[in-house]
Amino acid sequence: MSVGSFSCRWWGVLIVARQGLTITPTDPTMDTGGTLQLQAKGNYSDGTMQDLTETVTWSSDSSSISVSNNTGSRGLLHALVGGTATITAIEPTSKLSATTTVVARAAGLPQPPVSLATGEYHSLALVDDGTVWAWGYNGYGILGDGTTTEVRYTPVQASGLSGVVALAANGFYSLALKGDGTVWAWGENYFGTLGDGITTNRSTPEQTLGLSGVVAVAAGGFHSMALKGNGTVWAWGENAVGQLGDNTTTDRLTPVQTLGLSNVVVLAGGYRHSLALKGDGTVWAWGYNNHAQLGDGTTTKKLIPVQVPGLSGVVMVIGGKYHSLAVKDDGTVWAWGCNDDGQLGDGTTTDRLTPVQVSGLTGVVVAACVSHSLALKGDGTIWAWGGNNHAQLGDGTTTDRLTPVQGGW
Repeated sequence: MSVGSFSCRWWGVLIVARQGLTITPTDPTMDTGGTLQLQAKGNYSDGTMQDLTETVTWSSDSSSISVSNNTGSRGLLHALVGGTATITAIEPTSKLSATTTVVARAAGLPQPPVSLATGEYHSLALVDDGTVWAWGYNGYGILGDGTTTEVRYTPVQASGLSGVVALAANGFYSLALKGDGTVWAWGENYFGTLGDGITTNRSTPEQTLGLSGVVAVAAGGFHSMALKGNGTVWAWGENAVGQLGDNTTTDRLTPVQTLGLSNVVVLAGGYRHSLALKGDGTVWAWGYNNHAQLGDGTTTKKLIPVQVPGLSGVVMVIGGKYHSLAVKDDGTVWAWGCNDDGQLGDGTTTDRLTPVQVSGLTGVVVAACVSHSLALKGDGTIWAWGGNNHAQLGDGTTTDRLTPVQGGW
């Protein structure tokens, strides 16, 4: 007879036992908005895998990818949005079970994205094979597919790019960093934002001139930045308020070095200001300062980087439109600049000339937009504060929040 996971001979007959379950196909991948059928099969003590006759119970740990019982041992997946989910199949009689992880990729992407970037009205995805895919508004050629077709509702491939390791976007242009340390750009080029020496819009990626050894890129409103492996910063594009940091207000069609900076490890672009984090944990800022977004205690624009006072032990910097954020190594979040919608999260709507601590947040990763800010905690919860006129805080209201509230995701 057979019990559990072993078999024996009974009156000379070999009894084969079911020892476990397997879900097929293994490592399933599907498109967002699509369906995929799974089947649970039995693993037997003689080494075979066989279809089950029993009805199997299916479950998913994610609301974004659901699974329903189909017929018998089959389950049907429905991918509502992109992401991953753990799917479990249980045979009720024996209580044997199996799990698999399913990946739902964005429709039209050849592989799940490894990183994302967004401009004002367009989105970019970098996939594992080093290619770049884009969708959304395509004015100025910002999707990089060689056209200016007004809108792309599903992803299209940016032409001629491979070996890409990082992306950045803002406004109406896009940047890509290749593994060989070169930078490529496309889209709107009125101020020389693409760094190719001219001001002609590009609908396909064009190499930014004179750059090598780059390890990171950042995008401002109409200016671009690159961090080299030697810790120096280079910038190009609009410079009307000194956001390139070269001690002039002259737009630059090709990269120039930002003055006075070394040992930089992180860059961030605001709308018309720029931020750098040094390896010693200090923060430096330059450019437009009408709302004190540089955090230096003034509202005077700066043509070269100045240190943001009172900050040390910083591990991340983020630029909003007219405000800035920093995360310290103790997990606290600090903010300065424009606060008319409460985007600094200090319980007031008073602009801050120097950094103030965001109330009640620790252990987070943060993001900033025009008039609101977001934080992702280590427990997976999302917190938001600031302007909420379009429900961008996700708390079920359209009420501005002066301190962080948990989103309803």
